[in-house]
Amino acid sequence: EQLGAFIVDEAHLIDQWGAGFRPDFQLLPPLVQSLQGVAPRGIKKILMSATFSSATLEILKSIFDIPGQEPIEVNANFLRPEPSYYLTRAQSAEEHQQLVLTQLRRIPRPLIFYFTTRVDARYWYDLLLQQGHNRVGLFHGNTGNTLREQLITQWREDQLDIMVATSAFGVGMDKNDIRSVFHAAVPENIDRFYQECGRGGRDGNASIAHLIFHSGQIDIAKRLNQENLISTELGHRRWFYMHQSMESVSEGRFMVDLRTQHGEIEYDSLRNMAWNWRTLLLMKRAGFVQLFFSEPHLPK
Repeated sequence: EQLGAFIVDEAHLIDQWGAGFRPDFQLLPPLVQSLQGVAPRGIKKILMSATFSSATLEILKSIFDIPGQEPIEVNANFLRPEPSYYLTRAQSAEEHQQLVLTQLRRIPRPLIFYFTTRVDARYWYDLLLQQGHNRVGLFHGNTGNTLREQLITQWREDQLDIMVATSAFGVGMDKNDIRSVFHAAVPENIDRFYQECGRGGRDGNASIAHLIFHSGQIDIAKRLNQENLISTELGHRRWFYMHQSMESVSEGRFMVDLRTQHGEIEYDSLRNMAWNWRTLLLMKRAGFVQLFFSEPHLPK
């Protein structure tokens, strides 16, 4: 009853990572809506980000919508003056590697060295070690929690010059003296590129943002930019089976079992539950259903 505000930093990730990569992010709107129903004074919803695209902003307004409340938009977008942007196109994968290695010897450090896939990040991490770069870290989505904490500490305390990384590195990593952000692959969208480049020069001093790519990487970026969403046919099938087994909990509200298996699934799994979540979240985004958390059973 004392909760007055619900604040989300880097809120663009709710949309950009919420549909496929981290569907749990899109459970935040139904959580807030459920809390709204039991908070006597209401709950302010504050969504913050430095990289809201117009499409993401509209989606967030939609999924956080609560009848009778109009959102107040405070927009302070401006072009960061610190980064100087450079773009180099290699004619082949071989030339790309040579150009990247040459540039790595020139640009100032500390620097973040970004890739779009874990495989490429691992390859370049190993290559840098072979080239004699010793103060190098590797950070991606599968990096374990213990190693993550170790890498973040080393990065913060200037024990590393280069962090080889995927997009998993950066959010919440507060280091203001990064001098270079180096992309050796094409990010899947301009929002991610600008967000990552903006991690350089946060101390107000100049930084470098350099992208070196070859034509083969453009197709990879296009594939990554296509959201891995559920098809209409499969989504309807999943909803049909969940609908068949749901139970009424109050007037107009029903409980569904996320473990529900449609006709082609033979065993229970976390993957099946995740796809059921995606089905419900996409139905929520389309306006077909409203999602709520059940009220907790508090001790008396």
